[in-house]
Amino acid sequence: MNPENVETFLVTFVDWDGTVIDEQTVELGSAAIAPADPVRTGYTFTGWDADFSNVTDDMFVTAQYKIKTYTVIFMVDDVVFNSQIIEHGSKVAYPGIPTKAGHTFTGWDKDYSDVTGDLTVNAQFKINEYTVTFVDWNGEVLKKHTVPYGANATAPADPAREGYVFTGWDKDFSSIASDLTVTALYIINPSAVEFVGFTRLVRVYPSTMTYSEIQNDIKGSTPDFTLTTVGGTNINANGMTNRNAVEVKIDGVNGQNLYISTINTAGTESYRVPLKETAPGSGIYAPTNLVSYSFPASLIAPTPPVYKILVYAGDAVIGSLSVTVVNTPPVVTPTVVEFTRLVRVYPATMTYSEIQNDILGVAPDFTLTTVGTTNINANGMTNRNSVEVKIDGLSGQDVYIVNVNNQGVESPNRIKMKETAPGSGIYAPTSLVSYSFNASLLFQPTYKLNIYVDGVTDPIGSLTVTVVN
Repeated sequence: MNPENVETFLVTFVDWDGTVIDEQTVELGSAAIAPADPVRTGYTFTGWDADFSNVTDDMFVTAQYKIKTYTVIFMVDDVVFNSQIIEHGSKVAYPGIPTKAGHTFTGWDKDYSDVTGDLTVNAQFKINEYTVTFVDWNGEVLKKHTVPYGANATAPADPAREGYVFTGWDKDFSSIASDLTVTALYIINPSAVEFVGFTRLVRVYPSTMTYSEIQNDIKGSTPDFTLTTVGGTNINANGMTNRNAVEVKIDGVNGQNLYISTINTAGTESYRVPLKETAPGSGIYAPTNLVSYSFPASLIAPTPPVYKILVYAGDAVIGSLSVTVVNTPPVVTPTVVEFTRLVRVYPATMTYSEIQNDILGVAPDFTLTTVGTTNINANGMTNRNSVEVKIDGLSGQDVYIVNVNNQGVESPNRIKMKETAPGSGIYAPTSLVSYSFNASLLFQPTYKLNIYVDGVTDPIGSLTVTVVN
């Protein structure tokens, strides 16, 4: 074919916005040659939108792009606080306000309003400063200064207070993390105040101790005394039930605050009640509010309960009163009148009625006589009504029965006795009582029943049974 007669076509390469990049005249069936890859800010060129390898007509070929993405990381002290992936030209979302102990956030170290590439942004902080105020006991400011977070405050020179000794400060002022007020602490100067003694303690109960007895027990004496009760195992002694119940003599007071408090039998201290001088210049101080105490304790405990009254000058204890509560055993004189019944004793050589009649209404000793044998096994009192005892003079004490074998050994088990009828004075066991004689009767074995009452060490009566063959 004549080359002059070859058909040609125009291939136009254009950018994303229509700008002509290149124009080429291409023969029918031939390929156009792509221009150099175009560049578009924020995008990556990915190719052309049409195939131009076999041109058969005039054509436009448009450049294709993919938008770029960037990673934006917000850091707080080398720790990722927030991370975002954004497209070119997009806005970064606000990451929030980071926090750091003892610091105030002041912003980020880079502008992230127009991101054109991967970006790391670091938080910026300012260290906080705090005011530490040192004050005296009366609120007077001794020193005030500013301390950065985590640093230690510096105390002023030790303050002085008449009649007291400075002991330190009420709070730790190292590693400051907030505004802080620190107050000077003092104890009473021991040489400034003298506790003389308790001059009055009134209205102490129970009724076995009268007002005047308790008052006279301690008035003008050493500051300790014993409260003795009679006839009970428990006591609830409530005392000092008005504000005039305690008076204390104190010398050398010079504006110090005086208080009184109590410590119960469990060792727990009560709140402190202020003391006030009863008359100007008297040196006698009494509580300005109610003071009370209580002993709810068993007074048979190995250690008698102790109650204390403390007297303070400022925060220092300058005197105390110890009250020891002691219970004396009740005074009792019960006596066994007689054993009124002893039944069901064997062997068959002695009948029920014979044994009963031998001791009924007689002195509390008898002889069990057997004939024709040298040994006997005598088992008796096998039910709770087998023994009855008449007792006079009881005043509420519990009664017990216990047996002593033919070797003279008392049983460790005391069996409680109960009155058979109210007011009868006749007592019987509340559970089984038994005994056994298994011995050669040539030695006349002896068996005993002992009767005990609470509060009395020795038996108040006994029944002796001698077995004679």
